[in-house]
Amino acid sequence: MHYDAGDDMTTDFRPFILSTMQDRSHWVTTRDMAKKLGISYRTIHKYKSLGGIWEKGHHYAPQTPLAKSKLMWDPEPTIAAWNA
Repeated sequence: MHYDAGDDMTTDFRPFILSTMQDRSHWVTTRDMAKKLGISYRTIHKYKSLGGIWEKGHHYAPQTPLAKSKLMWDPEPTIAAWNA
């Protein structure tokens, strides 16, 4: 693949690159987040897909820009939103 600085594909990754610059060392995997919430792995995915509880980029975010990337979760706001 040839890299071109003017390629439109490079602009698609800007939000991801900026978001990964934030300190996310305390974020956890989906399995760990489900355990913290006391629910199953399937249940956390069910509620995420329904929307309304957790916001992408605030409560969870993909680990990489790939479509099938694993999700990482910020425990504190995720638990607070779940308990609200």
